[in-house]
Amino acid sequence: MPALRPLLLILALLLAPRWAAADEETDLTAEVEQISRTVIADSQMAAEATVCPTQLMSGRKGSSLLPPMYCRVGNMSVCLAKCQEGTASACYWLAQVLEYKKAPETATAPLFQRACRFGIASGCTNRASRLLSLEASNTAQQRCAAATFVAACDANDPWACTMNAMVLGQGLAGRTDFDAALKSLEKSCNNGQDDPACTYGTRLREDIEARKAAKP
Repeated sequence: MPALRPLLLILALLLAPRWAAADEETDLTAEVEQISRTVIADSQMAAEATVCPTQLMSGRKGSSLLPPMYCRVGNMSVCLAKCQEGTASACYWLAQVLEYKKAPETATAPLFQRACRFGIASGCTNRASRLLSLEASNTAQQRCAAATFVAACDANDPWACTMNAMVLGQGLAGRTDFDAALKSLEKSCNNGQDDPACTYGTRLREDIEARKAAKP
């Protein structure tokens, strides 16, 4: 499947925080490295990051929704403390900031995973998308990612629905199902036509319909 890597790169760019372009900070290395080391050293968070996100999903919704800018550079330590206290959105936005600043996967994965555990389905989706990309030769991890997309789509995360459709449409986890992929895309635009999950999902629908029509 030669198109897989470029496709996942596109998805990674689309999943980047929308406010990232507005962050004009440049001297960020010290704070990012400090927060990354703190997260990596947290043995409980590191252990959580080793399991499939589906094992942590509780069905509850994350409470105390903090604005994205709450976790920007200069407030990252406060944000991490909120995350460790159980505020799902703090975990999610801090993971986004660290990822945008090119922190290591060992720092971002536990944060996305904890956001998932505390009730933000997009945290599950982000973690699963990295597994799909970074663990392409690991069958168990690919199946974990696929199962996570299904569960997060059921929890009404549009990106999960789009990712689920991509997996099913391309058979990335050992199963190709065009009809199920198209059904999943019905929820990709739940956040509006301008949402990246919707715009990419629309293009993906065209590709899947073409594949389905060409099938013998």
